Amino acid sequence: MSYSGDSPQLVADLYQAGLTAEAWKVLERILWWPEHLAVYPQGIANDDYSSRFPESKRFGGRVTAGRTNVISGCVGVEAIVRGLFGVEPERDGSVGFAARRLPGDGPMALAYPFRGRTWTVTQRHEGLDALRNDGIGATLWREDGALWFCIKPEMIIIRASARSGGPGRLGVSTGGQSWTSASVNGKVVVPIRIGGQIVFDLPELAGQGANIQLEK
Repeated sequence: MSYSGDSPQLVADLYQAGLTAEAWKVLERILWWPEHLAVYPQGIANDDYSSRFPESKRFGGRVTAGRTNVISGCVGVEAIVRGLFGVEPERDGSVGFAARRLPGDGPMALAYPFRGRTWTVTQRHEGLDALRNDGIGATLWREDGALWFCIKPEMIIIRASARSGGPGRLGVSTGGQSWTSASVNGKVVVPIRIGGQIVFDLPELAGQGANIQLEK
């Protein structure tokens, strides 16, 4: 008897560990579930149990353990939200996202409600976009990038990083608000404006990456 939540849980854990290709291989094996399973049972037995449970013969002798379990179903959502999109909500209201699609895949998007706002996260070949419904957000022009946001009335703090490291470029959308100062890793900078965004050239995205701060 196997637990149906093991596979999507493994997907989320592999993504968290940075094993993107391995996570996608496992995810591909279970993507058919929503189309062919009306419910996700707690456990699934692949043996023929028709000798013990004659009523299961019309289902190929397959049986499930117990009632439908909401936990095993939610683990599939976790595989996408926490795994593929790297969503990390924090108690202080900050939130992080990460691009974990394979290089050859097309664009992927997720709408994520959090603390009364909705984030739209899009990962594509050109980079990672995260935009809140009040117009605040950022674009990191790195295919394997990650963004973390801490948004307060008087300041915006963004941490940008990429698994492959190296320099990168970040565009910040401020939702029409004005900001008097900007800094990167504690050093005051004068960013440029391109297409309605405040754009920063970041020296290094490895590890914890770069910290960008805007203040009113």
